[in-house]
Order: sequence, then C-alpha cells, then structure tokens
Amino acid sequence: MSKALTIKSNAKTTAATVLQGLRKSPLKLLMAGIGLLAGVFAVKEAVKLIKVSSEQQKLNDVDDAIKEEERKGNRLSYPLAYYNTYADQIEQATDAAGTDASAIFRTMGAMNNNADVLQLIKAYGKRMNFAMFVPLGNFTLPQILISELSESEMAELNRILSTKGINIQF
Repeated sequence: MSKALTIKSNAKTTAATVLQGLRKSPLKLLMAGIGLLAGVFAVKEAVKLIKVSSEQQKLNDVDDAIKEEERKGNRLSYPLAYYNTYADQIEQATDAAGTDASAIFRTMGAMNNNADVLQLIKAYGKRMNFAMFVPLGNFTLPQILISELSESEMAELNRILSTKGINIQF
C-alpha cells in the first residue's frame, strides 16, 4: 500500500471513528455543535471587524479629502447640520416606490464645490435601503445614486455637478 493511500485511508478511518463516537455520546455531539457554532460566530465577528476597519478607512479617506479641499480654498458652504438635512432629503427621494430624481438633482444642485459633495457623502454615511419593505442592505451615497438613478439621470446629475466646477462624478 502506498504512503498516500495509507494516509487517505487513515484519515477516513479517523473521521469515521470520530463520527461513531459522537453518535454514541449525545453530550459529545452537543459539545461539537457548540464548538462549531462558536467557531462560526468567531469568524463572523472577525469579518465584521475587518468591515468596520475598512469603513473607518473610507471615512478617514473622505475626511482627508475634505481637508485637502479646504487647503485648496474650497470651504464648506453650509453648517454641518445642513449636510445631514441634505442626506435625509436624498434618502427620502430614494425611499419611496419610485425614485424622485428631480429631488436628488435639487439637493445635489445645492452643492457648490468638491468639499460640499464630500461632506454630503460623509453625512449620508451608510443607510439601509429598502425595496417594497424588504431591506436590501446598507448603501453609501455613491452606491444609492448608482443603484437608484438611470444612466441618463446619472449623466444629468454629473452634468449638474460639473457645471459648478465639481469634479466628483458618480
């Protein structure tokens, strides 16, 4: 018998022995199940930490971009609370059965420079998006705009921004 075949055979025998032992002892089976669940939970928590870290990095990137725009002389046009209101308006425009593209255009049309758009992205954060009361997941402002606007509406949004000298495009 070759060495590889022996190892494969031993692995099958070991697995069979473990399964046979678990069948004979409900407590061992319960403990194995709890161990498996704990492992799955640990992996899910690790993935969440990685995602949070990634999202924090994106937020830091937006903050850095806002600071860079301010260094270029592009200051925020409004108090910070206004950007939360603008973010809420976009959420409402995408929340109904149909997307209110004109409301999105009006809101985005209030942005005067790159810093304003970046602050709006930051204020929007990640918000739950629904379709017919079914949660689709958390979306950032760029993600919701791409998801909700048609190609021609997206072109119109980008035209509105570019006419104001804003080089952020969606």
